[in-house]
Amino acid sequence: MAPSTPRPTDSLHYRRDIDGLRAIAVLSVILFHYFPEHVPGGFIGVDVFFVISGFLISRLLWDALDKGTFSLGGFYASRVRRIFPALAIVLLVTWILGRIFLFWDDFGRLGLHILAGALFFSNFALWEEGGYFDIAAERKPLLHLWSLSIEEQFYLVWPLLLVLLHKLRARFWLVGYGLLVASLAYDASLLPADRAAAFYNPLGRAWELIFGALVGWRVRTHGTLQGRGGVLCSTAALGTILGCSVGLSPAIPFPGMLALVPVAAAGLLLASGGSEHSLRGVLVSRVAVGIGLISYPLYLWHWPLFSFAHLTFYGDIPVAVKLALMLAAVALAAVTFRYVERPIRHSPRSSRLVTALVALVFGIGMLGAFTAARRGFVASSNLPAVAPYLTESNPLAAWLAAVRAGRCHIQEQNVVQHAEECVEAKRPLVLLWGDSHAAALYPGLAELQKSVPFGLAQMTSSGCPPLPDSYSVAYSRCDEINRRVLEEIKRLQPEVVILASSWRHAHLPRSNEMITNKCAAQIDAVRERAPKARIVIVGPLLRWDPGIVQVLASHVGRTGEAPPQRLPRQDTPDNRKRAELTAILERLAAEKSVGFLAPDTFFCDALGCLTRFADTRQDFVSFDGEHLNPKASAMVAEGLRPLLFSLSYPRGPEN
Repeated sequence: MAPSTPRPTDSLHYRRDIDGLRAIAVLSVILFHYFPEHVPGGFIGVDVFFVISGFLISRLLWDALDKGTFSLGGFYASRVRRIFPALAIVLLVTWILGRIFLFWDDFGRLGLHILAGALFFSNFALWEEGGYFDIAAERKPLLHLWSLSIEEQFYLVWPLLLVLLHKLRARFWLVGYGLLVASLAYDASLLPADRAAAFYNPLGRAWELIFGALVGWRVRTHGTLQGRGGVLCSTAALGTILGCSVGLSPAIPFPGMLALVPVAAAGLLLASGGSEHSLRGVLVSRVAVGIGLISYPLYLWHWPLFSFAHLTFYGDIPVAVKLALMLAAVALAAVTFRYVERPIRHSPRSSRLVTALVALVFGIGMLGAFTAARRGFVASSNLPAVAPYLTESNPLAAWLAAVRAGRCHIQEQNVVQHAEECVEAKRPLVLLWGDSHAAALYPGLAELQKSVPFGLAQMTSSGCPPLPDSYSVAYSRCDEINRRVLEEIKRLQPEVVILASSWRHAHLPRSNEMITNKCAAQIDAVRERAPKARIVIVGPLLRWDPGIVQVLASHVGRTGEAPPQRLPRQDTPDNRKRAELTAILERLAAEKSVGFLAPDTFFCDALGCLTRFADTRQDFVSFDGEHLNPKASAMVAEGLRPLLFSLSYPRGPEN
């Protein structure tokens, strides 16, 4: 069937309301990043961008195909002129800031991300890095380029498909709906087992751009929604997008089927753009249109600024600084749009500019590759001469082997059962329950077994504190695992149950009071199933931010000397909250007549906190900034000895 001829009123023309919708999308994302407590669902702005992109690009392609003016080279040249100028500036400035502010391993990682951003495979690079031991998102200044990469990957294939359908005179809507359903179903199938895959996989995200294309086809063939229906649809759609921005949460299953809500709302707004609804004034206002015009460079600038500020303030960025950063992002975006992006897009020297832009971005990508290969230029620093142990590789693999990851310490999303070998037959039996911080105690307890005869049961899982209602999308298996552990406690009747955790999980945000209330409930649950079991709570550890190696290397950089074994305790917001939680948990332990151990008492004194036992990475207190290495684990296990095997504290009111 031949493509339908668009109505004259539906021919391609500039629509102010689309720029207004872009403004809402980019502001949603920025407010989500800067003020997540107020705009927790602002991440849907990216989904709105995908719909807008699919809508506009597809209509441009169809118009060129109908006129016989389509050229694949011309299409990609226009993408280069649109995308590369601002991207090149942001990549280069980010590299310069990284060279100044980042520690060598973070700078090396930034180099890889610059390469990925320049070659548009950021989503795959971030997907590969994902996992429980991945660094915080705020330490990745180019994290946001994943969405740009998905768009450009989509446009490697989409024009070719439209050209094929046009030549075959095929029914686009039929093929389009089929692809949309297949992509959406694939994305929904990925979500329960692997959220990172559902988030970064371009095949699972393609349906959002295809949805925009289908809306564009509908508008092209039937015109925009008019009359009362258009007014109702557009008003409801705008309200839905704003409602999702403030009503959704990062903890919900997303994208998946739930993403249909903001995606459909964006599609309705595009389909009813001509309707004079009561809220249309918001979209076509001068401010909204102005922000929409600079939305692309604004999106590029806002996250690197926030990321470097996060590193500077250890995550506790004052509100005034956040507002200043937003204004700076707007100013940089306006300058980029006015003096770089717009002149290049409309330059008559098209072919030369395209070649120069491709060469420039490729060259910046190679600079990133060189930076990554040189491990952030560690060889040119004074670390190898002053403190060579700081340049050793991260011993994560050795640590995972020591805590029996994959068998007794669950790492996988789709595993909920610990291996049989994780429970020893010897008595008395000590059951270790908790997250990766609890797993870090296993090597020390195993060492303690050499001098004290007891059996050990390890039931630990990454990201899963031993608390009820620990479900999150990132770690959806936690509640199921914890239910199974309670069943094992009832079956095994261990003499001792150790509850250990970092307690403060980023993916399970809760106050210290909520944590202690849940901990009290879990103590009751354990006592109900094993009335004679002793219970011991291990409190949170001090955290070295952004990592113990970075802290020590910073000392070398400032002083030129090897760092001492003890350094002053970092007074960060996270450590203050951990200290408060330690005091609260200790009071709870006294009220519940259970044992309590604060691990920091073994590492910190009046002279500071211990960072390492000797000058090798294996002798550091932790391999990152908070997960104990085996030697430090053995020190804590010795401290646990009197709590586990003496009668020095009450065993509960039932005994």
